[in-house]
Amino acid sequence: MQHKQILAQGGNVHYWIDKKDDGVDCIVFTHGATADHTMFEKQIDFFSDKYIIVLWDVPMHGLSRPYQKFSYHDTAEILHSILQEENINRAILVGMSMGGYSSQHFAAIYPDMVKGLVALDTTPLGVQYYSKSDLWWLKQVAPMAKWFPATILRKSMAKSISETDYSYQKMMSC
Repeated sequence: MQHKQILAQGGNVHYWIDKKDDGVDCIVFTHGATADHTMFEKQIDFFSDKYIIVLWDVPMHGLSRPYQKFSYHDTAEILHSILQEENINRAILVGMSMGGYSSQHFAAIYPDMVKGLVALDTTPLGVQYYSKSDLWWLKQVAPMAKWFPATILRKSMAKSISETDYSYQKMMSC
């Protein structure tokens, strides 16, 4: 995979691409919070023979740090810039958790560029999908997270999304 970067409004964003001949579908993999592009390394092994693959470190993650003023709308614009830079007109988006939000924002803004959307362990955009209780609890997450030491928070997040020792170790290395 070729490592590239693009200058965005808040800093440099790093991405990796494995290009194929024209006419081949593209899959864009977007990782979750606290992870980086390596989260999908096993999927790359499986799909890279038949698809153009794009991986990226979402702003404030992996090599895309430091970054100022993160927003999901910005992630959609950055992904759009990456795809334009690589002359990719349509893509299948695969987003894990936080990456699902970035993917959904992209799909909402650029629906003609989306061939498919796979949302892994994420929730839908829009407050209409949530109860008042859900919204109240969501506002409590940031204050509650401050009570956890960073190492415990990382370990608990890695454990909560991992089914295998490999995936746990991968999340801990991110």
